[in-house]
Amino acid sequence: MYDVVIKNGKVISGCGNPWYRADIGIVGDTISYIGDISKENAKEVIDAEGFIVTPGFIDSHSHGDLRILGDPTAKEKLMQGVTMEINGQCGIGIAPIKDEDKQSWRDYIYGTFGDYPEVKFNWNTFGQYLNTVEKVKPTINVGYLVTFGAARLMVIGTDSREPNDDEVKKIAQIIDESMKCGALGMSLGMIYVPTVFATDRELIETCRVVAKNNGIVGMHMRNEGNNLISSVQEVINLTRETGVSFQISHLKAGGKNNWHDSVNKVIDMIEAAREEGLDITFDQYPYDSCSTMLRQVLPPWVLDGGNEKMKMRISDKKVRDKINKQINGKSPLEGSCSKAGWDNYVELGGWDGILITSLKSKNNQNLLGKTIKQISDEMKKEPLDVVCDLLIEEDGAVGMAVFMMCEDDIKTILKNELGMVGTDGLYGGKPHPRLHGTFPRILGKYVRQEKLISLSQAIRKITSCPAQRYGIKDRGMIMEGMKADITIFDENKIIDKATFDNPFDYPDGIKYVMINGKVAVKDNKIINAGNGKVLRKKS
Repeated sequence: MYDVVIKNGKVISGCGNPWYRADIGIVGDTISYIGDISKENAKEVIDAEGFIVTPGFIDSHSHGDLRILGDPTAKEKLMQGVTMEINGQCGIGIAPIKDEDKQSWRDYIYGTFGDYPEVKFNWNTFGQYLNTVEKVKPTINVGYLVTFGAARLMVIGTDSREPNDDEVKKIAQIIDESMKCGALGMSLGMIYVPTVFATDRELIETCRVVAKNNGIVGMHMRNEGNNLISSVQEVINLTRETGVSFQISHLKAGGKNNWHDSVNKVIDMIEAAREEGLDITFDQYPYDSCSTMLRQVLPPWVLDGGNEKMKMRISDKKVRDKINKQINGKSPLEGSCSKAGWDNYVELGGWDGILITSLKSKNNQNLLGKTIKQISDEMKKEPLDVVCDLLIEEDGAVGMAVFMMCEDDIKTILKNELGMVGTDGLYGGKPHPRLHGTFPRILGKYVRQEKLISLSQAIRKITSCPAQRYGIKDRGMIMEGMKADITIFDENKIIDKATFDNPFDYPDGIKYVMINGKVAVKDNKIINAGNGKVLRKKS
């Protein structure tokens, strides 16, 4: 007797093969049998006639680290068919952490992770954090990378200085201990404090630790615009030097001058590196705008030391004049932070391409959804003054979207078999629509409407491919013995609905979502919560 039988559906295994007709029998949390099963042998029957039955979608790049504690249902993922997310991305994390850093770091990450005041940072180590997530009983499955930024914060803080030998060893030891507690690997955020200040030696030593533990390193590269090619070369060099497996985060080319040729060039570079035996892959989100914090408009040296020091600097008119010159290309960057150039978002997207998505206080909520150019014109202020004044008023917690990519590049990246898909969604305010729409957008826009890739190719990208990449061996495929994380959808109706004006709209076309053998979503309604697992790396 099966606990659940899914009948009459068109099954796509996740391996890249075309659909086939079969029934799926589930016992407990596991797919027990695939074939012809009578209704009499089931306690519960799901009729999937006319629908596609696939493995649950895996968000290969998520920032739900705090969200999963504040709202364990993770509705924004669940309602688009996601049954697992990989958190701890871009070198920005909340574990491990020292008691004395908790409040200042929480303030710093406000715009990235959202605000959940009821969540108490009652952990210090990475293992304690994973235990805390388990206790809230998440609805979806979650896996984690340990962030280099958290490890460096533990040892050095947010200052831009070179560590001594003992400090490098301590940072590497924290990464090692976190992986032994279940981290799937490590992430680097090469534009974010404090990772932006890391030396080559720190990167090499920590990547070697990850390689020793058979993990993966994800990197938000130093530059995704004018110096994209040299940033990809840095990934290749690190992979060659350390032997680690590398995942390039949200591959893109920002700025009109870099469209088309740069993307083709870096894909050629990655493929050539793989021919050499270097294990490099990438993920992407299917939108032509990125999203991060407004403070990233400023050169890296301005961010040295964290929010308070940043606010002190940008209060000074002379500092603003210096920043303006660097933004306009009239003055070079200084010091180690200029290593691979700087993602100058003003150059890449323009003041009219930088949109405010989140604000901490109630005072400036009228600015949500406006560009810096619009605000500048309304206030009759220089754009940089708008940015600096806003960052001071909001304690640095301002989110932005930057319109700087092109549709053709999105398609080029999506067609490549080395790519996976991630939401990369930030929380708070009116977030980028990718948070609620990424996976249905892939299946509706790029598969059904534009026929860019086949349905079976798309399903592989969002199921078995990330599962294999992150070492999750019992999920990502419809096969006997695999865990029963399953998404059932209407291939003729699935589509994203989230926009910048209405970013919280759930998609159409998702019929059922099963997590560990239990139905969590039926017809756009959550009917079962708390059945997810924390998936730790197995040694």
